[in-house]
Amino acid sequence: MVIVIVCLVIALIFLFTFIKQLFNACCLFFEKEKIISKTEPKHQKKLFQVVKQKRVLHRKKLKNNLCSVKIFAKFLNEKAYIQVPIGRKILISKIYERVVSNVIQFNANVDFGKLSNAGFNSCVFLLKKPKEQRKFSNLLFALNVLKQKVCFLPIFVSETESEKVEGYKNIFLQDFNLKLFEDVCKINLNYDPLFNKKLELPFEDFSCEKEIQVKRIASENNLISYCFNSKINTSVCVFIKLDSFLFNLKKENNSFEITYFNNKKIRYFSNNKILKTNSINYNFIPYLCVKIKLNKNLDCLLLCDKEPIFYKNLLLEEKMFFENFFNIKIYTKNQKFNNFFNFILKNQVKKELYEKNYFKKSNFIFNKGFISNFLRENYANIAKIKTGTLLYNNIVENSLGIEIKNGFLKVKKKCEFDFKLIVYVDGEYKSIFVQNEGEKQVKIGETVFLNCNQINLNLLSKPATLCV
Repeated sequence: MVIVIVCLVIALIFLFTFIKQLFNACCLFFEKEKIISKTEPKHQKKLFQVVKQKRVLHRKKLKNNLCSVKIFAKFLNEKAYIQVPIGRKILISKIYERVVSNVIQFNANVDFGKLSNAGFNSCVFLLKKPKEQRKFSNLLFALNVLKQKVCFLPIFVSETESEKVEGYKNIFLQDFNLKLFEDVCKINLNYDPLFNKKLELPFEDFSCEKEIQVKRIASENNLISYCFNSKINTSVCVFIKLDSFLFNLKKENNSFEITYFNNKKIRYFSNNKILKTNSINYNFIPYLCVKIKLNKNLDCLLLCDKEPIFYKNLLLEEKMFFENFFNIKIYTKNQKFNNFFNFILKNQVKKELYEKNYFKKSNFIFNKGFISNFLRENYANIAKIKTGTLLYNNIVENSLGIEIKNGFLKVKKKCEFDFKLIVYVDGEYKSIFVQNEGEKQVKIGETVFLNCNQINLNLLSKPATLCV
């Protein structure tokens, strides 16, 4: 019994000592916190502010998840549309998806002449005016937003004129020609996208199950022809970029003809059977998917405006096309610029011509600082240029002021440096030295033409000097 009492007393003493030490530690901790708080700046965040910010952060995360690309169109995530209610965003995205992905679905030819005379020159989006005012205002808001992003024609369809919507095109079935309305329905984009044919679109302009060789041939009409070769029997899908969604397609075994609403016609020929064709709407850019059979170790041709027997002629025409397209060379005292313009830039332009039918195109990367400094151009204007074709035209036409028309050369030079211009005309190279010095004149040998700012290249037989 005594032993138990002694153990109990010792335990109580130990507990009391532990509590006292714990209390002293707590007091010391709070005193340090007070000292630290006095030395902290006044703008330090309080606990409830931190909690509030965490809640805001969670709301932002939720909002970002709701506003992802899977639910809304990408542009709806921009700052300009932050305050737009979710209901309106859903409506905008729904209409946008249909406009940029739906293709015109019809089985028979469309009378585009009749549609054009009636004022229907683009894809239409047929709508019915909602009876509820809130839904109607949301629809008008969505259409106003989308008209700034995509070019299409919304049309309200109603029975009588009493349901007319101001500021938009209206069709009143009571007074409208029904046969014309049938053609209007054929170019309508307002239907469920689930009815579209599902195609896996590649990065390039063709797709195939196995690896194949391809050669692209550019032509003067800015169209691309193809030559495929495969080591096995297979098929290939070729994607051709079209000028418009409004076209009629006439298909035969080894050829097809595209007729646009303005009666422009383009015909493609192949030496193999064309299996099928499908229309594609890729971000509101029209394509035609052409599936062709490939035979083992045999060239498969898909030529624009040329039958397969004229394949060699097409290659010769491509060579002549590039010689005429790149008919000038520029030589300055700066070798870096000479190499860039005469070789690098021209190869980039060729590459872009071959990639005309690509779904995704990469931007042209070049030394913008060097080009802007050398040409004395505004850097911001040069930085906006994303393709080699635009840069080539900008240098030739704007910076150097070179104009060749009907065999005559004019130079309205804006740059400060002199340069040598080599022009390819009718199989011959003509040399012209362009200078800033002196009065406006042309020197050909010992002959001087005063107040002259152009040269007839067809009559030029000797190197000339053009003072501008």
